[in-house]
Amino acid sequence: MFPYLTFFRSFLDCAKVNKMKRPELMALQLARLRTMVAFAIDHCPFYAELYKKAGITKENVNSIHIGDLPVVNKKILMDNFDRVVTDKRLKYAELQKYIAENHDPAHNYLGTFKILHTSGTTGTPGIFPITLKEMAIILGAMINRVAPVSPMNVFNKMRMTYYAAVHGHFIGVAYLMTAPKLTMKVQTISILDPLSKVVEHMNRFQPEEVSGYASSMEILAKEKMEGRLKIHPKRIVCGGDPLFDLRRRKIIEAFGVNPSDSYSMTEGFGIANQIYGYKHLTVFDDLYVLEVEPKTRVTNLTNFTFPIIRYENEDILRVVESPLYDQDPFTQIERVEGRDIDSVDIINNDGEKDMIHSAALVEFYAEGVEKFQFWERPYNTLLVRVVGKGADLRNRVLLAMVKLLKQKNADKSVVVDIEIVDDIAVDPKNGKFKLVNKMVK
Repeated sequence: MFPYLTFFRSFLDCAKVNKMKRPELMALQLARLRTMVAFAIDHCPFYAELYKKAGITKENVNSIHIGDLPVVNKKILMDNFDRVVTDKRLKYAELQKYIAENHDPAHNYLGTFKILHTSGTTGTPGIFPITLKEMAIILGAMINRVAPVSPMNVFNKMRMTYYAAVHGHFIGVAYLMTAPKLTMKVQTISILDPLSKVVEHMNRFQPEEVSGYASSMEILAKEKMEGRLKIHPKRIVCGGDPLFDLRRRKIIEAFGVNPSDSYSMTEGFGIANQIYGYKHLTVFDDLYVLEVEPKTRVTNLTNFTFPIIRYENEDILRVVESPLYDQDPFTQIERVEGRDIDSVDIINNDGEKDMIHSAALVEFYAEGVEKFQFWERPYNTLLVRVVGKGADLRNRVLLAMVKLLKQKNADKSVVVDIEIVDDIAVDPKNGKFKLVNKMVK
């Protein structure tokens, strides 16, 4: 059952925080950070050991600041999963099997948890559990700050289409499935659906709001301009990949709507959001600590199930140079640059041109896979390079790819080759990992 009491408490708490001055907000954030660190020391053997080496203990935790804490990343947390998670019913090996076998984003593990997963742009899979109560805290804040409820919404529910990865335990669809549907009718469409079906479903539903990846909104803009998509949304919300200026202009040209941007990750939903009427993105400083220099590091102040403290990733964010804290006390982000990933062009079973959206490849998952990379080759062939464990690793990866291609109606037309390797190196030219690569003839 959805924890309505926690949801409404969060909603009301955020109303109070919104009225704070910048120093008050930062003091609240620091207090919550210290509470999270103290909790992690008490309940996570991994963090207790890590912080002890850094000279951080329960006795001096109330004097620490964010810069005093060691940095972690996805590999470190996954390697130490069972020593990080605070509910000992959650075991990494069992959750790997659960994700591989159960693809229903509405399902609650043990009736209490959402088990979110992602590969991210580094090709390294990650599993991040969270309770429904912890999700309700974030949802209460989102409703308060991003999608305020009016009496009209309750009596005349808004039609909203979510066009993204909905075929597994991904963060966007997991939160959407968990949120109370008091003010909206929701249509979910998978990015793996053939584009012709996507257009057909949206034309029938006629959404008033469309949300999804910025790159998928760009795809819809093209369909709209070429006359196939016949919808007239009043609001478009982008996230998951960068909303470049060119993408924004295409969306505005096609729909006459200036899209809103957002910044979320599996490790933290709704970190920063473009509130209606604001040019910048507002960071929820009471729920997250977001550092952008020298690299992006996120601390989740609400997830006590799997503490995520000074978690480093490869995203690139630009803060507003001269923030107007008297108007908005929260940290202000000018834009999310991130790293854009190519989609894979294919010919489907019906001989039609289509593509496998980058988000489906980013979120690819097969049990035992530690790292992977895709290569689009000539003649409708896709090479998947994999680092992993298990005698039947090749078969598990192949089955996962066939399932993905079936959803795209391309399981008979696209040839998949699996290559098991010891490691996948970064690009020697720039030192970065490239998840999707294209081979020329």
